[in-house]
Amino acid sequence: MLLIFGMLLVLIFGFLLSVILVEEMHPMERLGISYLLGFGIFTLLMFCYSTLGIKITLISTLTALGICITATLAFFKVFKRKISINLSGFIKSLFYLSRLEKIIVSVIAGLVVASFTISIYFPVYIWDALALYDFRAKIIAQIGFYTQIANNYVWFGGYPLFTSLSHTLVYIFGGNNPQFLYSSMYVSYIFVFYGALRQIVNRKVSLISTLLLATTPVFFDHSTFAYTNLPYSIFLSMGSIYIYVWLVKNKPFGYLILAAVMTGLSTWTRSTEPFWIINLIVLAILLLYKIKKYLLPLVVYLSTFLLIREPWNIVNNYILTDRKALIASNIEPVTSSYISIISRIPEWNRIVEIGVYIYKYIVVSWYPFLFLFLLCLLLSVKNFFHRYGSFFVLIIILYFCLLVFGTYLFTFSNVSWNEIPDSARRMSMFFMPLMIFYAGMVFDTFSSSTNFKKTRKIK
Repeated sequence: MLLIFGMLLVLIFGFLLSVILVEEMHPMERLGISYLLGFGIFTLLMFCYSTLGIKITLISTLTALGICITATLAFFKVFKRKISINLSGFIKSLFYLSRLEKIIVSVIAGLVVASFTISIYFPVYIWDALALYDFRAKIIAQIGFYTQIANNYVWFGGYPLFTSLSHTLVYIFGGNNPQFLYSSMYVSYIFVFYGALRQIVNRKVSLISTLLLATTPVFFDHSTFAYTNLPYSIFLSMGSIYIYVWLVKNKPFGYLILAAVMTGLSTWTRSTEPFWIINLIVLAILLLYKIKKYLLPLVVYLSTFLLIREPWNIVNNYILTDRKALIASNIEPVTSSYISIISRIPEWNRIVEIGVYIYKYIVVSWYPFLFLFLLCLLLSVKNFFHRYGSFFVLIIILYFCLLVFGTYLFTFSNVSWNEIPDSARRMSMFFMPLMIFYAGMVFDTFSSSTNFKKTRKIK
């Protein structure tokens, strides 16, 4: 019961945050984003107050949750927010689902039940989870700190603490198997993906697209064990999707801030991959169209993003002495090495080798979504530059360019770069939901008469 109570408090905190940011939202999207925001932001707060010397215990955690919920309720008055969820309308709409839509919902529900069954039945067993993510969680739950003991374990700083502190919450509240968290993330992703897409396309297309996401083997598989790849892909892809939703809905900063938070939380999950920079580049490109219109959004986005990203960097780069010494001994040679690599003539043999590697071990894993994405590009090529969807495609293309360029640089610093294809595939999981989202937008033009009524031409 205590575990259920604790998880519910985190969910309430995330729910209140989501209402402050975006007052009106699809009920399913609201539930999913509440879970993601609740665990993402609260684990970051746990890290911050633990670093300041407050021990992570059951009492301190309940107190922190109480303070967070009280503070968000205070912001309700400041921003004049009201909780309005049309549950009755949502429930009534379920009775008007077509036969195909009912089948889709049933299949998705079956996958959700299967995911929870597997994750609850099996304990934490994947090697990286046993050796790092879950091990750190048990140490933190026992000792109550991370920063104060991290120097005793040099490899503790390899990954940020989103997964470990989420596990810690489960242990503090009396649970013994935190793997259900990942099934919950899987369900939340399904809800958020559907809700975001439903704002743009009709219900049937939204459900079909969400079914494609839910049945993607790699996402279902990762919902049953404790790795960072699922939450990282969720946060990063939703960060990009919410930028698009912000453009389409043309409302103030709610969805833009939500996009910044999601992208920031991706760095709170995995900090080494630089894919977060792509959303900044896309916003900078928007800035070129209208400086007065997009300068303030860019500042708001960057400020919010850095507020999420920097606490972990500050601790690892300036507070942890062993980590600081490691960085100081390596940053200059690595930086000068990369500068010399970029300045020299490209090694075409190496580029060809990288291209073959990426195609064989990464791109092939995107089938059939890659073909679906390319088909949609062909179908929408006539009006490509007249919709904000062109910027969504730009995000995907820039992500891929960064993947190729990052792999090229990585080959110079790691001689065994081509011996970890599974890791490269897992790192690139987030491409598939972006392709599915774009395909859903394009096919909506052929399944209804809306013809993207909610999108606008770029002036």
